[in-house]
Amino acid sequence: MTLVLQIVFWLLLLAMAVPMCFFGLTKVLRKPEKMAALAHLGYPVWFLVIVGIAEIASGVLILIPDTRWTGVAVTAVILLAAILSHARAGDSRAQIMTPVYVFLHLMVIAVWMVAAS
Repeated sequence: MTLVLQIVFWLLLLAMAVPMCFFGLTKVLRKPEKMAALAHLGYPVWFLVIVGIAEIASGVLILIPDTRWTGVAVTAVILLAAILSHARAGDSRAQIMTPVYVFLHLMVIAVWMVAAS
């Protein structure tokens, strides 16, 4: 892989990992807006910390080459659960599409990893 492609790949990874860690941290810290959003989806408040820890772990795992596939898998599960939860709660299309777009970004990373190996 050329240097330019490596830089693009790492930018894609960072664009996935940094927000996952940030939003995971807001859940672990039990920010009021996150607690309200989770209650709207029908989950108990304690579940917020579990999701936050999983998001932080997935963001970190994606950045480590030896654990990248595990990070992709954990992130995929989180995003698919978010899509289904928003759809089940009857949320707007815009609210459902946000995790869909992030999931598509994740799939670009996964395809790139397959092509590079």
